[in-house]
Order: sequence, then C-alpha cells, then structure tokens
Amino acid sequence: MKKKGKKQANSAELRPAYAGPAKKSALLGWAPLRKPTPDEVIEEALVLLENGHFEEAEGKFREVLHTSPDNFNAAFHIGRLNLERNNLYPAAGFLARAYQLAPASWEAGGLFGYALWKLGDFTTAVQLLERSADLTPDEPALLHQSLICRVMSKALTVDDDPKLWPAALRYLLEGCGNAAEQVGFLDSCGFDKSAPATHNENIFVKLALPLIRSVLAEGKLGLALKLHRYTFSRAALFPHTQEQWAKYLDRLNPLFVEAGEALRARADQRPFRDLGNTPPVVAFVVDTSVSAGSGFPVFLSMLEQVVRVRENRMIPIVYTLVPAPPALTEQCRKWAVTLIDFGSPEQNGKLGEGQLHQLETVGEHSRAVGVSLAVFFSSFEAIVCLASSFGIAPRHAYFTMFFHSIAAPRLDAYFAGASLGFATKSIRGRTWRTFPPVSPYPFPADDSPEGVEMLGEVTAIRTRLHKRFSTLLGTISRTEKLDETFIEVVARILRESPGAGFLWFGHENEPIVSRIAALFDAHGVAERCLFVGWVDTRVYSRVLDIHLNCFGLPTGITMTQTFSAAGAYVLKRGAEANHIGLTQLLASLLDGIESETHLAEAQAIFTDPEHGENLVMLAEDVEQYLNYANRLIRDPVFRGKVGAAARKFMDKYFHDSDCTGRAFVEHLIDVAGADQAPPKRRKSRVVG
Repeated sequence: MKKKGKKQANSAELRPAYAGPAKKSALLGWAPLRKPTPDEVIEEALVLLENGHFEEAEGKFREVLHTSPDNFNAAFHIGRLNLERNNLYPAAGFLARAYQLAPASWEAGGLFGYALWKLGDFTTAVQLLERSADLTPDEPALLHQSLICRVMSKALTVDDDPKLWPAALRYLLEGCGNAAEQVGFLDSCGFDKSAPATHNENIFVKLALPLIRSVLAEGKLGLALKLHRYTFSRAALFPHTQEQWAKYLDRLNPLFVEAGEALRARADQRPFRDLGNTPPVVAFVVDTSVSAGSGFPVFLSMLEQVVRVRENRMIPIVYTLVPAPPALTEQCRKWAVTLIDFGSPEQNGKLGEGQLHQLETVGEHSRAVGVSLAVFFSSFEAIVCLASSFGIAPRHAYFTMFFHSIAAPRLDAYFAGASLGFATKSIRGRTWRTFPPVSPYPFPADDSPEGVEMLGEVTAIRTRLHKRFSTLLGTISRTEKLDETFIEVVARILRESPGAGFLWFGHENEPIVSRIAALFDAHGVAERCLFVGWVDTRVYSRVLDIHLNCFGLPTGITMTQTFSAAGAYVLKRGAEANHIGLTQLLASLLDGIESETHLAEAQAIFTDPEHGENLVMLAEDVEQYLNYANRLIRDPVFRGKVGAAARKFMDKYFHDSDCTGRAFVEHLIDVAGADQAPPKRRKSRVVG
C-alpha cells in the first residue's frame, strides 16, 4: 500500500500547465480571475499532501467532491487519508465510491479490500485484493494480504481448512509483508495485544504446531526452529505464566525430541568413548537467544566465574550454534577458552539447509576432544530438546534463570541460580541444581566518566520530578506485567499518599500503553502516573524512591539493579514470583529452607539493629503490600534502612563472583562424572 503523502500513480496527468505562473502571479499581488478547476484544486491538495498538511489537503479533496461527486481522485484520497488514520468506516465508504468510479484502478481496489479486511469482511476483501494483484503483479503485499484474508474468512469456524493456517504463517515467515502487516494479521486472528499477560493458545495450536510438524516431517530443522522462535517471540505469543509456559512446552518439545531421536537413528554416529580426560572437558552450548539477547551478559559472567575458579578441575570449551558475537570471541581469547563457532560459514556451510549437518559436526568435535558434559545456555527449549535427543555429548544439562518447565528425556541435569549456596531444590516437581544467582554490580564507578555522567542524569531527573512529587514510586518492567489488579493497588497507594507520583515504562507504540493509561484515568490518578518510555533502567533504578514490584510475573534484572542501588522496594509472593528472582530467594529465607548459615547471615542483614524490625519488604497479600508501601512513603529513615539492607544482600551473594562460580563448578564436576575426588566442599542439601 502507498506511503503517507505519496501520489497516486496516474496523478501526474492532473498537473495543470499554468500552476507555476499562477503562483508567481499571486506573489505579485494579483490572482487569476477565473475559478480553479477541480483538477487544479486536486493538484493543490496533492502538493499539500507532499508537504505533510493532511487536514488541509483533505479539505481540498472534500471541496472537489462536493461540487464533483464523480471525481475519482477526490474520493480515493479522502478514503486513503481516513484509512491511514484508522477511521475505517468512512475510509471504506469513500474507497468504495472510488472503486465504483474506476474499477480498473488496482490502488482503489487494493485499499478498499484492505479497509474491508480491517473491518472483518474477509470474503469480499479476498476478492478485491486478488483482483488488484492481478492488475499489478509487482505488488507482492497484495498477494500477501489476500492470502491472510483467505485464511481469516475461514478462521475459527467449523469448516476451517487446517492447511490454510500453516500456509499463511509460512508466507509471513518467508519475508512477504512488513511488521505492521504481521500485527494486522495477529489482530485478525483475534490476538489482543493490548491485554496484559496475553498468550493466544488458539493461534499457537492452529498455526504454529501444524506448520512446525509439517516442516519437521520435511526435514527442515532450520525453518522449524525459526517458527518456534516466531510463535512466542516475534509474534508476541510469549507465555507469561508458569502454567502457560508448561502447556506450551508440553505441546512443542515432544516434536523436537522426536526429531532429534529420528536424526540420531539415521546418523552414522560413533559411540562416545572415555578418553580419560582429567580434568573433564565441559562444553557450553550457546544459541542465538543467548548470544544476541539479554541472556548474553549472564552467560559471559557465568563463563568468567567458571574460568576464575576452575583450579585445573575442568576444561571449559564454548560451542556457538550461531555466529559468535565479537565480545564472546574476545573474552574467550583473553581467558584462554577454546571457542568453536559452528555458526560461521567455514564451520557449517550447510546451515541454511537445516541443523542436521550442524549437529553432526558438533557431535564429531565433541567426540574428538572427549567432552564429558554439554551445558545448554538457551531460552529456546526446542534447540535443547533437539540437540540433547540427537546426542552431542555423553551427558547433557540445561541452564536457565527464568522459567523451569522444560522436560527432555536425555537431559541429565538442570541448573538455575535459585539458592544462596551449593544445594538442590525441587522446582515444579523436578530437581534443580542451584547456586547463588549471578548479577554483577550494574553501575559504573561513581568517579569514572560514565559514572559521573550517570549520576548527573539521575540528579537532574530526580530534581525535576521532586518539584512535582514528594516521593517517586515506579515499576521498571514490561508493560504487559502491569495487570488490572496491580494498577488498582497502585491507585490505592497514590490516593493514600497525595504527594506521591508513579513512573512506568515501555515502548511508546505498544497498544497496551493507552489501555494502561485509561485504567489509571478510570481510577482518578492519571495525572500522577507518568509514562516515561524506553529508558536506561540503571538510571531509573536510582531515580525511584521505591520500586513497586508487579504481581504475577515479577521484575527480574531491574529489581536487582534497585537492590544494588540501595533502593527501597515492595515485593509480593505469588504463583509465578515464588519461582523466580529475588522474590523466590527472599521467600526461601523467610520460609527457612536455606542453610542455617545463610539464614543467620540473612537475618543479620535484614534486621534493623536499632529497633529489631524486619527489613524484608516481601508481602504475603495485597493488604500487607499496601502497608509496606505506605510505611516506606511515610518514613524516609525506614526507607533508607530497607535500601541499605538490600544493598548488603546483593554484596553478600549477587556480587560475589567466586561464590557463584565455585558452586556452579561443583555441580558441573558432579554431573560430568569426574573420576578424581573433588576437594572437600559444603554438603549438598535438598531444599524446597
């Protein structure tokens, strides 16, 4: 479809020969005596469009249409302008008139069809879009939209043709259509992206699973993995709760386990043999979700800690299934860690044909060097299921800092940063080997150039906001985490503390932003709830006086930043929070399921030495959450004590790289099955 301000293809024919002299005459103080013709007014309007004066242009078009009801250009451009503003009903009306006046115009038919698509009349839209595509073969977007409409005309009905759904998603994935059209497609499927914690199971079942199953049957592993990423990442179908995640993986992972087993049966694999490596070789397997995303700093930090404390007890090696980022290459060189980049063309020339060659090559190298254990760092469990079922090492393990629902039959161990020492925990019915979570100190040194600049920015923001609010509250998280219950609680806090203000963050173009703003407005606190946009979270973790953690799926990295900044906070227990991040760790402490040593240390940190008060702001329910928040707002001294305790807790456990590294290495040695007796260590204990 045409971009805003771009002329219609045949509009150049409407340019009047006298347009230039007329403008010059106006400058001299006199104007032509005759009244401009409709074509001349249309030309003026097109010039206004080119310069971004859309309302004035529409006024000119309407002026023409008033005197010349059969003027195609006027009707077409009024319809197009309304369509761009999402005024669908008037857009469809004017475009219908334009199409009746010029049925051979592919632009009129295409835009009319697009408007009907947005209005839900898929059957008529298909006819218009396909006819327009026949009139102009160089507009693939029309074919793309017509295919989607053909699917949507049957969507969610009894006579639904299951072959159409995979065809539509395949069309999207192979590059036809832009992001806006993909969002429109999801909207047409009934996906409500404005709702918090949305997981559209119907789209996943009807589109993703049939297509993944079909491409796996064709042996196209690369496309299957791409679909896996798309269905819960690019297409915003990411599960937001443990239960959604478990249900999602229960349907998806068996497909990749089966594919891995089939590949293993067909591949000519030599058996793994014990090369007598002492210390054992442990391979860390990294895919794109780690190397190119937010998980990369976590992986790099974990690898650094392993390198620092390995003490000749293990040999780390890194396999990347995608081209290794330069930062990883540089750090591996610095730490003298072998890096094998199986995502590079020289290592894997057939990557575009699927992952079989890649898995075979990884397995061959693993056998050659005598890898004892392959540890997957990945948030895409399909890759873990595929590679472990195929068998790239004698033993396989999985590391995550997030959800804990994966189940693959050939995974021998599960690792998570979920305790304050070397221990095991039962999480969702499975035994996880746990250790202190990794979270390096997130801020530059205050006296460094970057630190001075950051502190200056923090001071400037706080000074500006404190002119308006006595206390700065906020939630630094993705907008979909701000559900209605949490927003209602925030509104109650603000009503009880008239001087306080609330900051919230996210991408400005997300539909959910306007929905959240409307909820704040409905509660009468909109003027005190400021949407800040996409920010440097390290800065705003220092700006806030109190970080209010959301309900459901809690904040992660941003809350550790608040703790490291000695900021006050309020957390709440919950089905999701009890499994993740700081909420889970503090709940373990309060419930007495950490070691006696850690309980004693934590009790000392979180007890006010002056009054003996509890400094852990972890609420059991909404009322306690409100009480904690109000106490922190009213009592700045107490607020400072809570923040200071949070910082001590981070320094004790999260900023102690040696502690995390040693616990992690002890687990790795256990799973790798080293013959040598490891040095004496603290006894592993099952907690939870």
